[in-house]
Amino acid sequence: MEFVKKIHDTKVFIGYNQENNVGRHIKYSGGSRVLVNYSKNNPKVICLIDKIKRSLKAAGLDFFELASDSPNPRIENIFDGIKLCKTEHLDFVLSIGGLSEFATSKLVAAASLYDDNFYNLFHPDTEVKNALPVGIISTSVCGGNAFTSRATVSQRLDDKSLTFYSCMSEVLVPKFVICNAELTNYDEQPLETNISRLVTLLIYRYFESTFHSSLLSENLSLANLKTVLSLYEKIKECPLNLTYIENIMVSSIIANTGFVYDKMRNDPIIHIAKAVVSVFDCSLDKALALVTIGWLDFVMHKHAVSIAKLGKEVFMLDYEFYNPVISAKHTVNAIKDLYSKLGYPTTLNMLGGDASTIEKIIYKLGFPERQHLDSTEALDQKECESLLALTME
Repeated sequence: MEFVKKIHDTKVFIGYNQENNVGRHIKYSGGSRVLVNYSKNNPKVICLIDKIKRSLKAAGLDFFELASDSPNPRIENIFDGIKLCKTEHLDFVLSIGGLSEFATSKLVAAASLYDDNFYNLFHPDTEVKNALPVGIISTSVCGGNAFTSRATVSQRLDDKSLTFYSCMSEVLVPKFVICNAELTNYDEQPLETNISRLVTLLIYRYFESTFHSSLLSENLSLANLKTVLSLYEKIKECPLNLTYIENIMVSSIIANTGFVYDKMRNDPIIHIAKAVVSVFDCSLDKALALVTIGWLDFVMHKHAVSIAKLGKEVFMLDYEFYNPVISAKHTVNAIKDLYSKLGYPTTLNMLGGDASTIEKIIYKLGFPERQHLDSTEALDQKECESLLALTME
């Protein structure tokens, strides 16, 4: 598979050896002095970096390296990138890697041209109007997040917990994204991590669509989810089959950018998952898997029909028309088994939590000062406590 396509304002280059032309793409986008951001914790990626440097030199571009040292985007890395961009007068940011590098690069690009207090960049009333142009070389099997206009970074507080800052603006959308299935060999994330991330997103997309009565996006989410799970089984049997990997890459792009989808909203699952990460310092993917299961249990009776439909279409489960709650329970168990198979926690206990942990998570959510979570289905403190209690079982 080899093609060039434009998604929104981003050119996407899919195919073998597309990364060889990255210097030309940057020059075409107006770049001349480039910040190259990648993870120095990933020894696999060093060979790829050398290849990219040759392309940049061949295009006559100057470049400077920002080698991040954290698996999650951290605010310290952002500050290092801002300093480099300003002192060296850089005019383009190239991100190489996965989700963490995408977020770091986008925030460096925005903050480098932001003259106010850095933390004001994340204020909901702040309109981010300018950013350095960003280009991305994705090494992730599920790198569709590269196309989004949102970036999140974490900061460790004095009590050792984490807090999150998010920024969303159309200027964060990259100028181009390069996707080559061969480059997934450089990904430090295991396949199961990528699949879990994509499964969670598609479940979110499905229920978002059902809440807004969008039948097309609802069915697209189900079809995509079923396809991803089928491809996952095939890749386990044939891990070097690049056609299967390419298809999952495209599935991830559709899940993140499909024109039938609304933009990502503030969702209780995301709010609570970030609070879980803050308390346990686990990956956001693990927290999302855990909270997704708890949320499905929590809304079992309210959304039984939608949950049962997911089970029927994706997991081929029987649909109990006279009592869809039965089918919904079977579906939640199937999703729980899937996450477990992928190596993800399905209870708070598996993260080392107990009943007292719920109180810490609730505090991180901002209760009791706030009345409810700002989301499509607003949850108050008691409802959040009930949802989290379900993750203890």
